[in-house]
Parts: sequence; C-alpha cells; structure tokens
Amino acid sequence: MNTLFPIFIDLTGKTCTVIGGGTVALRKIRGLLDCQATVRVVSPASVSPIRDLHQAQQLTLHERAYQPADLNGSFLVVAATNDAAVNTQIYQECTALHILCNVVDKPELCNFYYASVYTQGDLKIAISTNGISPALARRIKAQLADLYPDEFTPYLKYLRGIREVVKMTIPEESQRKAILEKIVSDPSLRTQCKDGQFCQAIDTLDFFKELEKWL
Repeated sequence: MNTLFPIFIDLTGKTCTVIGGGTVALRKIRGLLDCQATVRVVSPASVSPIRDLHQAQQLTLHERAYQPADLNGSFLVVAATNDAAVNTQIYQECTALHILCNVVDKPELCNFYYASVYTQGDLKIAISTNGISPALARRIKAQLADLYPDEFTPYLKYLRGIREVVKMTIPEESQRKAILEKIVSDPSLRTQCKDGQFCQAIDTLDFFKELEKWL
C-alpha cells in the first residue's frame, strides 16, 4: 500500500546534517544547498568538492567520526557512511529525537525518501515509485523533459502575473477559478508566451483585452 505523504518542505535556513563524505554524500549536500539549507557535514574523510564547499563557507565540515551530539539542532539528517552499524545507529537516534532521517540505499532505515525530481524554473515535479524502482522514476523524469520543455519558465512567469490580475479584478472566487482553468487549458497561450506576444500584452498592461476571451 502506498501510504507516503507527498510534501514540499521549505529548508531555507534549516540545519541539515549529512554524515558521510563520499560522492553520494556530495550529491545530497548539493541538493540541500540548492534549497538554501544550512548544511553541516560530519566525516573523518571527504572528497575534495566537499572540502572546497567548506573552504567557500557554503557548509560546515567536522572532520571526525560521527557522535550523537551531531544531531543537535538538526531538522533533517542524511546518513551516507560506508559503515552499516553507524548508519543504523544514526537512524535509531534520529527516530528517538523525532528527526527526519534518510539512510542512503536503506529504505527500511528511512522516515523520508528522496524522490526523482524534474525542475524547470518554478515548475518542480517529484516522482516516487514507493521505493520499488528508482530506475523507473529516473526514466519518467527524463520523459518529463519532453512534456515540459524550457518554454515553461516564461510561461509560469506570466501565469503568475495573470493570476494576480485576475485576483484583483474578478471578485467571485468560482469565476476566478473558472477563468484560470480556461487560461491554462488554452494551448495557444504557451506558444504566445514563447514568442513573446502574450507576455508583451501583460507587460504593457493590455491584459484586459486578452482576458475578455475567457470571460
């Protein structure tokens, strides 16, 4: 049964601890940094890119073995060591402290899981197979690039502007919702955004003329 709860979390400024210093840890670190997390790394040895990030003051690196006190203040923990006993210890201690924990490649030692994520500007789609087939999740991610190409970046930018105008000008919530649904269902809008036509109408405050066709 798929009982996982899909959720996007704002990690800005939150302390996220990565225990381990290899290439897998590096990948997790970069993902956390991309989300503006405050990253703390604990590992007696680490690959040079991790040390470089520490030198650039993008993370804090403790070059020693894991200690239980390393969990203090952590919102989220990733265990990526090559020691199964240490990884199990980390998970057990995180569980006792009600801290989110992911032990790499050990789904039974996780209370959250990484999804395969496709990102295009403000569009972010997470794919999960409930841990059954990460390979399939990656394939679906690759297929999303064909469905949602880079033209979605300006498209979403102007959908934001459209939504704000509609919210300010249409008082009835049900009518606003209906209009916005019609707008995103209009395939010509994406093309016009790509060509700059519709976007120019928004920028020149000529949107009300365009809005009439959805009323």
